[in-house]
Amino acid sequence: MSLPGPDAVRALEDALRDIRREEGEIVRRLGHSTELVTKIRTQEGELHRQLLATRLEPQQRATLLDEIAKAEADAATALAWHESDLDVAAAEIGKIDAALAEASATRARLQERAAGRDAELKTLAEKARPGLGKDAAYVEKLTMARQLSEQAEASLAKTAEAEAARERNGRAYRDDALFSYLWGRGYGGESYRGKGLGRWLDGKVAGLIGYQQARENYLLLTEIPVRLREHTEQLRDRAQAAALEIARLESTAVDSAGGKAPREAIAALVEEIGALDRSIAELEDGRDNAVRAQRDLAQGGDAAFADALKALTTLLRRADLRALVAGARSEPKAQDTTILVQLDDLGRRSLEEQDQAHEERARLRTLEMRRRDLEDLLYEIKLQGFDNPHSSFADPDLSGETLNVFLHGEIGLGGYWERWRSSQRWDEPLYGGPGGGWGRLAPPETEGIGRQRRAVATEASAA
Repeated sequence: MSLPGPDAVRALEDALRDIRREEGEIVRRLGHSTELVTKIRTQEGELHRQLLATRLEPQQRATLLDEIAKAEADAATALAWHESDLDVAAAEIGKIDAALAEASATRARLQERAAGRDAELKTLAEKARPGLGKDAAYVEKLTMARQLSEQAEASLAKTAEAEAARERNGRAYRDDALFSYLWGRGYGGESYRGKGLGRWLDGKVAGLIGYQQARENYLLLTEIPVRLREHTEQLRDRAQAAALEIARLESTAVDSAGGKAPREAIAALVEEIGALDRSIAELEDGRDNAVRAQRDLAQGGDAAFADALKALTTLLRRADLRALVAGARSEPKAQDTTILVQLDDLGRRSLEEQDQAHEERARLRTLEMRRRDLEDLLYEIKLQGFDNPHSSFADPDLSGETLNVFLHGEIGLGGYWERWRSSQRWDEPLYGGPGGGWGRLAPPETEGIGRQRRAVATEASAA
């Protein structure tokens, strides 16, 4: 069973929404964690002030009490601004999400309109084809186009089989340490540069394992898929050229039957869809920047807040206050024991919170990379028109188990995209095209994702 193009995109968009939702939840938890650590510090400050009530000279005690109170007040003020800034950042992301949702809904409506005009065009084409069928030149070209398309499909299948055989049968060669050593040095080929004793020893090893015959077999095993791939690409180019000529002849005939209006309407809708896709990409880039800014805020990245929290923490860890706590432990007075138990509990909670925040940050970095990859993949699928109702994917697992494998990082974006690209099919041999594939031929396929943002992703991952 194949996977329809629209269903594939919906599955990817669902996964993207799940990732964005989890990102938001983690950022909220990080913000809460930062808030909690700050409140723990202010509670520690209050407990230190309680210890001071029965210790030190009045003047020295008063000075420390004022210092702690001021640091607590500064931290509380900074925390209030911090929470306000987080609310503003969340609201900004909410606006972008709303804009993205509206853009996606608008795109779906445009696709529906294009599908309606495409149905009109297809009906007119069916009426025009009988007349074309009487044209010997058209029939000959149509037959040739279909044959080339079938040959290209068959060659692609053979190429896939040869590549699988290369991986399967070549494993024994790659697992052979001596063969791999000689192969890696280029022994037996023009790139080999061994001299003297090394060359003599390599020759001995080669004779021992029958390297020359093994090398010829391995070369054949690796070269067959390459040659088949080249042959397939040549066939696909010829098939596309033939299909382009058929499309030209059919467009002329369909226009004569009244097809010009729906065809031009489709072309206009294609332009709108393309412009909307570019707008969505810009919104996603803006959202990416907003999410990173929100993440930094949630982790206490604001300079004023960070300085206030650091000042309070540094004060509470100062030597004279550490000596105060040590004295209370060695010679407790009044409520000292209860206060010390609370301080120890707060210390443990602070460490636990920091450990949890460290795990959350690592998870957030992973989610950020996966989200960006999915955005890029969706951009490319739409750019190629693979989300068109006339498009499908032979491998239904691409939006299921294979998607999970990708999200777990077991395959990269390049490998995942190649599986989508090689699995894609049009429901008619001569169908396919840009902007949704509405009755137009597809542009030359690219080997990788056109929308690359890897440098930014690396920077964000290292943060």
